[in-house]
Amino acid sequence: MQGTILLTLTATINSLKPHPCSNKSTTCKPPTGIQYTVLYISIVLISIGFGGSRFTAASLGANQFDKLEHQGTFFNWFFFTFYVASGVALTGVIYIEDNFGWSLGFGICAVATFVGAVVFLSGYRFYRAEKLQGSAVLDLGRVFVASVRKWKCKLSSRVEDYYVCSSGCDDSMIEVLTPPTPGKRLRY
Repeated sequence: MQGTILLTLTATINSLKPHPCSNKSTTCKPPTGIQYTVLYISIVLISIGFGGSRFTAASLGANQFDKLEHQGTFFNWFFFTFYVASGVALTGVIYIEDNFGWSLGFGICAVATFVGAVVFLSGYRFYRAEKLQGSAVLDLGRVFVASVRKWKCKLSSRVEDYYVCSSGCDDSMIEVLTPPTPGKRLRY
């Protein structure tokens, strides 16, 4: 949300916008370092927010259901709605920015983001919360250490090393091996 607000400010406040340049002028004043900094910070914040919320919201929503078929239905509807709404919103925002100004287009995005955050947070007490199991940063670090330690390892060509299947099964019956226990992940 902060990135969208900051981007709206770059289109609204004159000191954060580059000076206008006529098409016939050969000497245009380039944007200042502060203008570039504010613009890039807003883009980075928007990217982090979008990357962090796109799939975590789907997982959070599906986690509210007990049955697998309900989780699958939720995922289908979530992504269908997400992409249809994205297409409609982007088309509408681009139209508004082209015809009415960038500040109005970014302002609508900022208001929509704020309303979405308020709706999400107002229902927080009703969500089924999962108990934390360890540290995500520590697990990510373990993955990095394991990948560095094993980067020269040769992969096995035997299917049995990767999948478990009883005799006479087809591809739909193959189960992925369960991962090792958390404390022994890096000892292989």
